[in-house]
Amino acid sequence: MRSQKPVYSQQEIAELAGLTRRAINKRAANGRPKKGERPWPVAERKPVRGGEAIFHAFDDLPKDLQKKLVNAEESTRLTAEIVALEERKAREAQEAAEEMAETEADKRLRSEKERLQRIADGRAKFSALPKKSRKRQRAEARYWIVRAAAHHMRETGLTKRQAHGDFANQVNRGGITPPAWIMEHINHRAGRPSLSEGSIRRWDWQMHNGGIWALTDGYGTRAGQSKIFTNQRLYKVVLGAMVKYPQIKAKRIKEFLEAEYPDLNIVSLRRIQAFMSSWKKEHAQLWTYITNPDRWKNVYMSGFGDQDEHIVRINQLWELDSTPGDWGLIDGRHTVVGAIDLYSKRTKYFVSKTSTAAAVKQLTRRCILDWGVPEGVKTDNGKDYLADEFTGLLRDLEINQYVCLPFASEEKASIERAFQTMSHGLLELLPGFCGHNVAEKKEIEARKAFAKRVMEGGEIEVQLTAAELQEKLDQWADHVYAHNPHSGLNGKTPWQVANESPHEIRRISNVHALDELLAPVAGTRVVGKKGIQFDTRYYRDLNGEMGLMEGKQVELRYDEQDIGRLAVYADGRFLCWAVCPEVEGISKQEMAAAIKRRQKKLVAEQAREIKAFGKEIKKDIPQAVLEHRIAQSQNIEAVQFRATEYSTDRLEQAGLAAGRGRQPERQVSEKDREMEAQFKSEFEQEVRVAPVTPIRQDTPEQRFRRWLTIDEKLQAGATVPPEDERFHRLYPESAECKAMKDFYEDFGQIKGA
Repeated sequence: MRSQKPVYSQQEIAELAGLTRRAINKRAANGRPKKGERPWPVAERKPVRGGEAIFHAFDDLPKDLQKKLVNAEESTRLTAEIVALEERKAREAQEAAEEMAETEADKRLRSEKERLQRIADGRAKFSALPKKSRKRQRAEARYWIVRAAAHHMRETGLTKRQAHGDFANQVNRGGITPPAWIMEHINHRAGRPSLSEGSIRRWDWQMHNGGIWALTDGYGTRAGQSKIFTNQRLYKVVLGAMVKYPQIKAKRIKEFLEAEYPDLNIVSLRRIQAFMSSWKKEHAQLWTYITNPDRWKNVYMSGFGDQDEHIVRINQLWELDSTPGDWGLIDGRHTVVGAIDLYSKRTKYFVSKTSTAAAVKQLTRRCILDWGVPEGVKTDNGKDYLADEFTGLLRDLEINQYVCLPFASEEKASIERAFQTMSHGLLELLPGFCGHNVAEKKEIEARKAFAKRVMEGGEIEVQLTAAELQEKLDQWADHVYAHNPHSGLNGKTPWQVANESPHEIRRISNVHALDELLAPVAGTRVVGKKGIQFDTRYYRDLNGEMGLMEGKQVELRYDEQDIGRLAVYADGRFLCWAVCPEVEGISKQEMAAAIKRRQKKLVAEQAREIKAFGKEIKKDIPQAVLEHRIAQSQNIEAVQFRATEYSTDRLEQAGLAAGRGRQPERQVSEKDREMEAQFKSEFEQEVRVAPVTPIRQDTPEQRFRRWLTIDEKLQAGATVPPEDERFHRLYPESAECKAMKDFYEDFGQIKGA
């Protein structure tokens, strides 16, 4: 991609690129830091009236501007060549006409003048065509073929007819290869060019008699000569109605003309219909851009090259994104965050209440543990991906982040296609979308509607819990999608490409260090003489390692398992654990549960009813297929990756924090395990033998009061139905019952419960 000029002024760049001079001046001075673009070097400065002109070398300009400059110059050059050729031919013809013998002057001169006038009129019409219109591009392609055939005739010495035939044969056999944009406008049969001598001869004759306008589609017909085309006011009214109301019918436009513009009501309904149809067909790209910009991006937006062509190794770049639509699960609305490795096309998903920085971090953790550490990740500019909590993690792990432009979904097309594939593939594993007697047409419509809600927003109703959906996504991604051939991998599966990769994988062996970096940042504080004050409490260093830090600022990180401990970092280095004895040993979850128990009294009247869990149904065909695919994939022995230990300075410091003073995990006693197994066995036995009863739609408070009522009856020696007896025996073992007991005991609502 080369330019005709070595340097350009900022004014020239703005005019050729279709931008303002101010925008070019600002980009030249600042670059685009988020995209790694530096300020442009100045090649030359020249004083001009009112200031100075700044010049930049073509090679120093960004690639996107270089492409725009080259395209603009090429278009200008081609137009100038066409105009110059037509003017020369017209001038030569005029001179030839003047030299004619006096005896033939009247007839020949009149004919030639008419031809020249047609050429001049056609040139004006051709110049008015949009540069990107198919009609103009097709005419320019035919003009190129005629000129190339004429050059071939001069080079070979053949007659015109022979040269036309030989040129067509050479193109069809591949002996002569026109540019790609020319080949787009040549007919093809069975995948090969089908250019004929007759076509070249006809185009040559048409160009001689009518100029380049004669090479456009529709030349010689009445296209463009209707009253709507020739009456500018009527044209603007009809076209304006179409643009403002894209779904409007010709009948409504006719009625609008009768009501508001009676003087323009000069065409029939049929003529309006024909105009609307022909205009939409002729300007298909423009019409799509106006009515459906997203479809225009997918269908018409220039897509030269491969977005992933620079990806040459595994884990070089991941794309992260969240599904636009919400998933209406049994336990509330959720969203799905996804990741894809652009080299192997492996995917991984994470179900979360909302798309937050914490959810993105958890997905990143799962990917790192399974795939290794990436060199970079590409995200959109959403607040969940630009939050300090997530960007800080990438910074600590020395992972580059590339942020897409706003509303530029095409910049992360791989993860969006992965979501679409997931939304279709997952249907086979979801209740309500497979395994029932529905007509094929209805099933296809359901699939399309489901995928549309996933990709375009809205809520998807799925009769699963978040944990069950997560399990389905993991199974589908790891055992179905990963073992399906991928067109972008030359027919290989993502699993194959990942296992056959010769590149080393950067692994983190100290998982606790990674978890330490994933811990939420509590903030920064200044060390005082009493320690660190945080959330109205004082945290102290029991080993005295903060003794020389009074008056200095430190960074704090939470311990998710203990709100009485904070990890202290000074200048990025792990210093110590600070402890608050008053609350040590209480996890954030336990504290949150205690707060919720007290909060329920205030919001009980407004609490929404929850849906009861449906009883487990028998395994259906899709589940059997899924288990079979899982078994198949587990029998395949994976190639051992050549892995290297990966670490960063912050990761090592987090490892020190993880290894020092970490509390041992709480152990579950053998007695608790036996009770849990016995309860599970009894519950499953009851489920198998119990008759099917309607699901009770009641609240936790109502279920707890029901248990109290049954308990009072049994204590009094009364007999209760088998259903109530089973509920009385199983309900006390549930977490809900224990929580309700704690709640009422805290607030004194019952006695002796």
